[in-house]
Amino acid sequence: MILGIATSHNATAALIDLDGRLVGAVSEERFTRQKFDVGFPSAAVKYLTTLAPPGEIKYVAVGEDLLTEPFHNSPRTLMNTAERTRFLRNCERS
Repeated sequence: MILGIATSHNATAALIDLDGRLVGAVSEERFTRQKFDVGFPSAAVKYLTTLAPPGEIKYVAVGEDLLTEPFHNSPRTLMNTAERTRFLRNCERS
């Protein structure tokens, strides 16, 4: 499965299987109750990982580059280096 993450003006995450079928998609605002919520969609990602069997998420696609220095301190990503590393390692394990 592929987990897609967007941190733009409407933080969203989606999960598709390797055949391209949509498993789930949700905006962070559904959890925070803030219209057009920005930043890393942690609640959306957490919810979508419950839809995948353990170990089935093989890839993570990110709409903005969360790993490079220009976005390092961006309020839109809301992640520091340690948080990004922890997130990516958790995705590898799931």
